[in-house]
Formats: sequence, C-alpha cells, structure tokens
Amino acid sequence: MKRACLFLAALWFSVLTAVTGAQNAKPEPQNLEAAEDGNALARRAEEKIRAAKTIAFRARQSYSLEGLSVRAEEGDVAFRRPNRIRWAYRGPEKKLFVSNGKRTFFHLPSERVVYTAPLKEALRASPLLSFLVRDRSLVSAYDFETLERSEDDGWQLRARPRKREEALIPFLVSLSPSHDLLKIAYLDGADGLMEIFLSDMRYDVPLDEALFGFEVPPDAEVMEGMRFGIEEP
Repeated sequence: MKRACLFLAALWFSVLTAVTGAQNAKPEPQNLEAAEDGNALARRAEEKIRAAKTIAFRARQSYSLEGLSVRAEEGDVAFRRPNRIRWAYRGPEKKLFVSNGKRTFFHLPSERVVYTAPLKEALRASPLLSFLVRDRSLVSAYDFETLERSEDDGWQLRARPRKREEALIPFLVSLSPSHDLLKIAYLDGADGLMEIFLSDMRYDVPLDEALFGFEVPPDAEVMEGMRFGIEEP
C-alpha cells in the first residue's frame, strides 16, 4: 500500500509540474544511495530497443478512476522495424491495433468500427509506442528523473516534457535491472490512471511481415481519429 501511494503521488506531481512549469519543485529520490541518472537509464532502455529488429512481449493494461478499477485488458504485442506494430487484445474483449508504418488501425469488432489515424498522432498519445518507434531519442523530448530502486533492483523513472508547448504527456516508467521496460503509467484527461505492464520480453524473434497488414472488414465503419487509441479507455 505504501509503494502504491508513493507511485500515485509521484504521478500526480509529474502532471502538475508539467502544467505549471514548476521545475524547481523536484523531490529527492526515495533511495539516494541507489540513485542513478534518469536520462542515462532511459538511454540504455532505448538503446536496447533500437538494437533489435523485432520485439515481442505480453501486455496487461488497467485503467482506474479515483482508485477504482474500471477496466483491465491483456494481449500480445509484436513490433518490427520500421514502425510496424500489432497489438492483439485477447480479453476480456478481442480487439486489434495495427500500425503499417505510416497509419494506425484500431478495430473494435463488437462495435463494427475501425479507427484510423497517422502514426505520429498515436505516438503523442502513447508513451509505450514512443519508446518503440519514435525517431528521436525520448531524452531529447523528456527529462527523466530517478525516483527509486524497485524491489527487484530495477528503477522507477519519472518523465516530464522538456518543453511545455509540446503535446506530450508526463509518465512513469519502471525498468528491470537489464533495462527492459516493465511498466508505464500516466494520467489521462479525465484524471484516470492508465498502467501498462510488460512481460516475457523477447528480442529479434521471427515475425512475418503479414502480421502488420490490415484490411478493413466489410461490415465495419471507418472513422478518422484516435478516439479509441491503443491505450484509451
């Protein structure tokens, strides 16, 4: 419970400082002797991702409002350079998110609709996608601060946009001791908490290019926009 409270407090602080620009209100890391430069740690995570031609992992995401769980989902994510992504939701509702490198498609079979948008819009809405496919280093756009060492000797970092005018959202990221992404969390426009947990991270695995193609089903309506983006409730 104490760790959860620290996590939420740090996330709220990230959002508030990004909005107000209170750059001088930085708290000290929770574990000073374990503190390392946050930007250097973020670069190591990026370097590991960029060194791989393909990545596959499992993702579990939960969304909560005022501390109450609203929705939890899980699925399998595949990434292939350049900028190909496939996120197949297994449950509780089957959905599919695909990036063909230029555009994204988010298919909701239960609603018979496909939302489509340029990939760059999805990057602004998703810290996870930014880690995977952003051309520039995230460190050039975000300032990463080490908050604490995690229970497994990894790190928890807070990321705040360097420029307030950029359409970027602050977030928290947890890294493993080997600099794998473990968790990303952020607040949405409704002050809801989105948490994404990554596991079974595999690098340079065989992935067929056909996985990243998408054809709109004949019974689906196509709508432009990110209303139901990859991580939106």
